[in-house]
Amino acid sequence: DSDKNDNDDNNNDVSSASDSSTKRLYNLLKQEIKKNNGNGDTDILAVQIYGPKRDVGTGMILIQPPYGIQNDMERVLPPLLHALSSSSDNEEDFSFHMEWL
Repeated sequence: DSDKNDNDDNNNDVSSASDSSTKRLYNLLKQEIKKNNGNGDTDILAVQIYGPKRDVGTGMILIQPPYGIQNDMERVLPPLLHALSSSSDNEEDFSFHMEWL
């Protein structure tokens, strides 16, 4: 799947998540899916959106997302986040991060 970055199957720790509680959530999710699915081959895309100074944010976890979703989100999110930042009094832009778990 060219839309998904290769992950090391032997690495169960998600190291690029932004903070320890997010890492714990991602690892717990992966463990539960592996336990219920048997093999752990489920595609999971985590998307995080941060406000200025990264003091607020939101996110979503997509399980078995459709092919091409990462490319679509990379195209749609920047203009959306620019609109959000221009409507606020903050000089810094909103940002986003995506990773395959």
